[in-house]
Amino acid sequence: GAPIHLNVNAVAELSPSGEVIGATGTATDVSGIVRYAAELERSEERYRLLAERLPDVVYQAQSWPDGGRAWPFVSPQFQRFYGVDSGVLARDPDYSLNKVHPEDRAGFLAVLEEATRRMGPMAWEGRSFTERPGELKWIRVRRSPTLQPDGSLLWDGVLEDITRLKQ
Repeated sequence: GAPIHLNVNAVAELSPSGEVIGATGTATDVSGIVRYAAELERSEERYRLLAERLPDVVYQAQSWPDGGRAWPFVSPQFQRFYGVDSGVLARDPDYSLNKVHPEDRAGFLAVLEEATRRMGPMAWEGRSFTERPGELKWIRVRRSPTLQPDGSLLWDGVLEDITRLKQ
């Protein structure tokens, strides 16, 4: 037969003088758990590689009814895109919104508000500054919300640099 993974628990039975004279225990087959853990690890690795290899910024943005915001996941391309580490989002959750060109910001917020109201996907194109002096990029933002048990919205999104398409 095939080898299996076991979780074994045992308690020693001792004589009055402290010698081990027996043991009582259980053995549980955990092969399924080990197999599922390995499958999960492979799946997480595939997702990580996909997020790292795509040229776009893949992210999760979370918003709460009280106006709070967080970024649970941002792919490494954020640094290449903006010229700053994604850790800036922990210090300033509005960082990327503040980088949107002032003339385009109201349009972005209107599309976001409409998507939030109808709990559906959004798509928006506009301009965004980066940390590189004078650099202005055309971007496409696509994201979809999922309502969380705490009442917040978790947005799964992609930020694309479409500057070449606009030139």
